[in-house]
Amino acid sequence: MNIRPTTRPLAASLLLVALTACTADQTEHAGVTIQRSDCVECHSGDVRAALFDHASVDFGSLCATCHVETTWEPTRVPAHDAFALDGAHRAAACGACHAADRADPQPTACLGCHAADRDGAEPTHAGFPDDCSACHGTTAWRPATGVDHDDFFPLTGAHRTVDCARCHIDDVFAGTPRTCVGCHAADREGATPPHARFPDTCDDCHDTVGWRPAELPDHDLFYPLRGAHTEILCRACHVDDVYPGTPRTCVGCHAADRDGATPTHAGFPDACTGCHTETAWRPTNFAGHDQWYPIEGAHQQVDCARCHVNEVYAGTPRTCVGCHAAARDAAAPPHGGFPDQCTDCHDQQAWRPTHFAGHDQWYPIEGAHQQVDCARCHVNEVYAGTPRTCVGCHAADRAAATPTHAGFQDDCTGCHTQQAWRPSTFAGHDQWYPIEGAHQPLDCGRCHVNDVFAGTPRTCVGCHADDRVGVEPPHGAFPDACTGCHNQRAWRPADFAGHDQWYPIEGAHVPLDCGRCHVGDVYAGTPRTCVGCHAADRDGADPPHAGYPDQCTVCHTQQAWRPADFSRHDDIFPLVGAHQQVDCARCHVDDVYTGTPRTCIGCHRPDFEGAVPTHVRYAPECLQCHTQVAWEPAHYAHVFRVPHEGVRACGDCHTHPEDFGLLGCTTCHEHRRAEADAEHREVRNYQYLDAECVRCHPRGDD
Repeated sequence: MNIRPTTRPLAASLLLVALTACTADQTEHAGVTIQRSDCVECHSGDVRAALFDHASVDFGSLCATCHVETTWEPTRVPAHDAFALDGAHRAAACGACHAADRADPQPTACLGCHAADRDGAEPTHAGFPDDCSACHGTTAWRPATGVDHDDFFPLTGAHRTVDCARCHIDDVFAGTPRTCVGCHAADREGATPPHARFPDTCDDCHDTVGWRPAELPDHDLFYPLRGAHTEILCRACHVDDVYPGTPRTCVGCHAADRDGATPTHAGFPDACTGCHTETAWRPTNFAGHDQWYPIEGAHQQVDCARCHVNEVYAGTPRTCVGCHAAARDAAAPPHGGFPDQCTDCHDQQAWRPTHFAGHDQWYPIEGAHQQVDCARCHVNEVYAGTPRTCVGCHAADRAAATPTHAGFQDDCTGCHTQQAWRPSTFAGHDQWYPIEGAHQPLDCGRCHVNDVFAGTPRTCVGCHADDRVGVEPPHGAFPDACTGCHNQRAWRPADFAGHDQWYPIEGAHVPLDCGRCHVGDVYAGTPRTCVGCHAADRDGADPPHAGYPDQCTVCHTQQAWRPADFSRHDDIFPLVGAHQQVDCARCHVDDVYTGTPRTCIGCHRPDFEGAVPTHVRYAPECLQCHTQVAWEPAHYAHVFRVPHEGVRACGDCHTHPEDFGLLGCTTCHEHRRAEADAEHREVRNYQYLDAECVRCHPRGDD
């Protein structure tokens, strides 16, 4: 059945008929069955008004051969298979190849259309083959991708940025040199130093990155360039660019430096490397000095002239006292009775401190004694008869000591050391009572009252009976063995290990006073469950716990009341991300749990409706774009391809922040309407509107 032609455009619903319907013999079109050949009956006016002349070729009445019902453009032309439309050809107007908009047969070779482009090309293409595709593609004229210059000469380093005409002068390609010297002969001949003696193989020393620095590996055959020599100019050694006869030894160049050196080098050998290096003139490495005297410690910083006065080397003393006799004679204490061998007590690092190893034969100097001036023991510099025992010097300290040392033996080392008077290490005390923890800093008189040692208690309760009697909670029923719960470190916390048989003390319970649970010091019948003590807390909890089990440990721990570990919440709604930090009352308003929404939109509908950009275009399935971690950033699966040609932020295309459905395509593409109108002459029903752009380019394609 035919339908009546109409001058009005088909309604939008008619344009949505599937492509498969157009290719069938007949189809339902808005409730009417039509034959495939009946398209032209309604669209004859469109055919006559088409930009491309449909009358010049017998296209017939089967519009579906080239067009589909979803849109007039783009067309599909099976007859165009003789020349595939790809790359830049896809965007070209038909009239660019088909003059007067006629479908006359056209060339299928590139040169058929582009002969003029080839003839005017730069560089000249006269010697190139006619097959353009060997170097060019259909995407763009430049860059040419099919030319492998490496087949002639690899373009590396600085050559990559050189204009073609620098080598191919006047667009002459044949016979272009393929060696460095072929192009750079003039550079080589004018080089400094002269390169006349050098081979033509430039890459022995140079590369394509730059002319300088040059790597002259063969220089090692004459003299290796190391250290400071790598920084000097060639002409410093090769004066006036003279290379033959250049000295190959240090003294060959540095004879004047050697003759004017201080100290005088007249008696030194010509082999400079015995003391100097190529890194620098100073400091020197005069290893040979050890045969006379090793230079170590503070001597390394001393100027040579301090020992070699007036640069006199012969007869220089080789012993410490040879140079330091005056210092020895004036030393305090006097060194008159000491041997001349200074190294017995001193070294080259410094005069003080000394290491008087020989002192150990009389008394070892250790600990605090190392900081004591010699005159403290050797009064008036009298050494003979100096005491060799602790009590010999410290008898007065011992007599005045607290506690009284009258009954102690004279061997101070039994309790004290040379480190310090206190603390003392009375190791023998362990046979009566071990001193540990808080007992260590106590004065002896706290236990040994009036310096009475005999009969001192050897048990905790022996000293702490009064503490035990008045303690809270009362210890009347506890055993006298205090170490069952306490130790010497501190009275609290007590380590009442036996408590676990009734209730383990952990977390926040550890610092609590016993009286919090054992009210009135009543221990019998004390609750052994959480709810036994916390029933009131449970009944007054917010949210109400009326429907929860009495087993508090399902959600809470002894660490703290909050946060609670309500793992069962996952059965209703999993709390992840930012929801973990939300107060229960945010969702369970007025402590109402029944009927609480289990979907995002159930709680966040006001957020959804007031969102910027507007979400009215989106389905209320929040998790399609958002997560529970945070509202931003959202992961929106774009139909339109992103990233898109320089777009960096959403606002580049979505120019209306309150509504992302409004786009700003024309802000980037074709700012001038006249140009856009000219390029869309063949697009039916074209309008210069942003919304129309995505109708034809829903994915951002060309």
